[in-house]
Amino acid sequence: MSLPKPLRRVVAVLAGGLIALLLGEIALRVYNPVNLRLRGTTLVLPTNRRYVFKNPNATKLDPVVEVVRNDLGFRGPPQPPDFEKRLTIIAIGGSTTECLHLAEDKTWPAVLSHALDEKFDDVWVNNAGLDGHSTFGHIQLVRQLILPLKPDYVLLMVGINDIDRGDLNQYDQGMLTEYQSFKQKLISGSELLSTVQAIWRTSRVQDLGLGHEFELNVETAKAGHDDPTIAAKYISDQRDRLAVHYAERLRLLVHDTRAAGIEPIFITQTCLFVDATDVATGRPIGPLKFGGWTAATRGQAVEVYNETTRAVASELGVHLVDLARQVPPDSRLFYDWMHFTNTGAELVGGVIAQDLIPFLAERHKDTLRAH
Repeated sequence: MSLPKPLRRVVAVLAGGLIALLLGEIALRVYNPVNLRLRGTTLVLPTNRRYVFKNPNATKLDPVVEVVRNDLGFRGPPQPPDFEKRLTIIAIGGSTTECLHLAEDKTWPAVLSHALDEKFDDVWVNNAGLDGHSTFGHIQLVRQLILPLKPDYVLLMVGINDIDRGDLNQYDQGMLTEYQSFKQKLISGSELLSTVQAIWRTSRVQDLGLGHEFELNVETAKAGHDDPTIAAKYISDQRDRLAVHYAERLRLLVHDTRAAGIEPIFITQTCLFVDATDVATGRPIGPLKFGGWTAATRGQAVEVYNETTRAVASELGVHLVDLARQVPPDSRLFYDWMHFTNTGAELVGGVIAQDLIPFLAERHKDTLRAH
């Protein structure tokens, strides 16, 4: 008994689609041009790789930058055989920690490492920043990759990628394996679905205005105005709803790291979202528009998360490097609204080093260099 012609067409289309999906799955398993850092809920970092980034029209960046991933998938020197005997520090954060468009020796974790080398013996610093990561991504990074390493400290530059993330509540649970749904398990096991998910997440970051903008010119940027009532509601939503869950994730990070004998250190986020005058150009930054808001309003949102970071640090006795209060509003330090130039990373690494050296010296007197 043959099927009716319309039904045969439906079956043929479904079979063709299934074959196409199967071929796509096989092809991506052989070669996947998309650098997947996350398959479902599992972090998969490329190791022992070198990448070259070209910035031919950039005025605030080097024209060519080589990025190296070590044996751990991080930036910095490889894990030494005497790891347990060293003073070990891993920097965790999003793109402002990763510094993807800066050379290996010019990222702020590298600048920090050089400064600590002058004061302490046997210091090992690595950069585990991942572009786009917010605190829910940091939780997975810590649980999957950092806790097994057991470094002495983790530096957490946090907050800016949590702004506006109303989807994090439900998404957080999906990222934690104990809450993983059948759909998420299916994605984890499929190269094709994981690739589609990675592309969607990248577009989501761009939609939220958290990507890289080459290059911000404060002198020519357009100014605007925010409705005071709408802006006030936006900030209150950040403070009263979203930042509450952000604080919970910070507490979870502290709990997980300290339970493993790792001491967390918080770093507040500095950027050009400020209601101040640009040191470099003398132009007021506050009225400039970004992602539908002025820099002044966006700066208020950043400050909500920085204040939350300060509050949780105080509550749990976590050492805090209040970077946001120590970096001037100077467009020469940033190539866009939040990402550091070479000059900016050098300043940031120096500020963090100046704060951490007395803190570490008190706790590691035996490793201080004799001067």
